[in-house]
This record gives sequence, structure tokens and C-alpha cells, in this order.
Amino acid sequence: MRTHTMNSMKMYSMKNKTAAVMVISFFLLILGAVTVSATSSSSPFAFGGILQAPYGELEDERISSERFGLRAQLNLNPLFAVSADFFAGDKAYYAYSYPGGFSGPFTWDELNDGVSNGVSEDDYDLYARNYDISMNLIFRLPLGPFEPRIGLGPAFLFIDPNTDIRSNGGNWQGLGSSFDQYIDDTSDGAEIDYNLLAGLDVHFSSWFTLGAEVSFRYDAMGDMRDDVESMRDDNLKDILSRGYAGISAKVRL
Repeated sequence: MRTHTMNSMKMYSMKNKTAAVMVISFFLLILGAVTVSATSSSSPFAFGGILQAPYGELEDERISSERFGLRAQLNLNPLFAVSADFFAGDKAYYAYSYPGGFSGPFTWDELNDGVSNGVSEDDYDLYARNYDISMNLIFRLPLGPFEPRIGLGPAFLFIDPNTDIRSNGGNWQGLGSSFDQYIDDTSDGAEIDYNLLAGLDVHFSSWFTLGAEVSFRYDAMGDMRDDVESMRDDNLKDILSRGYAGISAKVRL
């Protein structure tokens, strides 16, 4: 048990160091780009929004977990850019039973399959809000108005549990502190992952762009490598089912 714990701590430490290196590199790139852009006649900055939904829900034509976020992009040169996405307030639902305790997270559809006790989504308060920030180094290939792009970078998920719990006919009152502790024990309040995306931007003018993309979240670089290598085995559909599909719009300032 001690060996397992020490190995887990070592892996978590290495993961934090890798993410820290990626974040520092990200900001150094921004600093360099801002310095260069000070002498440029055109702005390298673009801002906009992105709408995402799990690819599996799109395939099943039953979308319930869509999310809207903000995107900022800094173009370093014609081939490279750095971008940051921010998604705020997504709800992740949890269940509670005695003596089993808490379980989750679930989407609302998953929860409603048997453990929500008939409470409406608006009145169900055993949930946590997720605040998601991802930063990516983007490689882009300008081909006239079309721009294929791939990106990689660290992603941070901050989890804020609701502690004002009154659902289930009042039977869950007083669970707020226990739920807060459960989130803290299972997630440390925040998660550091790795983000991988691939997409296509279409430039309709020098200042307006629409795009489509798929993105994936990994908790280890090895998992990302395994998915990339296994694309040769004709299981792309299975890989896509674990990702998000999104559309974006950006305005260049």
C-alpha cells in the first residue's frame, strides 16, 4: 500500500511539473508575441466564443451537456498561435444513498435514469459547478481561406460543490459539508489534464472566422499517445465518442 501511494504521489508530482512547464512556456510565447506585435501594423489578437457538446451525444442525437465558452487567441506567426478557452458554471450531478454515500459525477440524463427521485433539474441541488480553463499551442496551416489546425496544452478543471442541499424532500439537508469533503477527497478541488484538439477554421474576411473542431481531455500523456497510435487500428469512431465536438467564431481585433 505504501509503495502504491508513493508511486501515485510521484506520478502526480511529475504531472504537475509537466503542466507547469507547459504553462510557463505558454506565457513566454505570449510575452514574445506581444513584444513582436508592438512593431506590427496588424493586430495578432482574436477573441470569440465556442459551443461544445460531447461527440457521443451528437451521434445519438440527444444533446444534454452542451457548453458555451470564451476563446482568446494570439497569433505568433502564420504557422503558430496560442489560445485559451474558458468554460464557466457547467453542472456535474451527484447522487447520495445510505449507507453507500455519494456517487458521481453524472450528466442529468444519466442521473435521471434512476437516481434523481423524480426531482426536476432546476430543483435538484446535489451538484458541483465546473470551471474549465485550457491553454493550447496551435499549429495552423493557412491554405487560402481555409486553415487546418491542431493544438496541445494543459487544461485545468476547478470544481465548486454546492453546499446548500435541500433536495429529496428535505432528506438531504445537512449534507453540504459532507459533500464538500467528498469533492475535496476525490478531486483535490482541481484537476490538471492535457488537452488535444484538431479542427478547421474558415476565414470569411480579414477579421472574421468560423471554425469546427474536436477536442479531447487526457489525464496522462501516455493515454493521449495510445489514442493517437491506435488510430491506425480503425477505431476512430470509438476515440471520437470520448471527445467534444465544437463550433467557434472569432473576431480579429
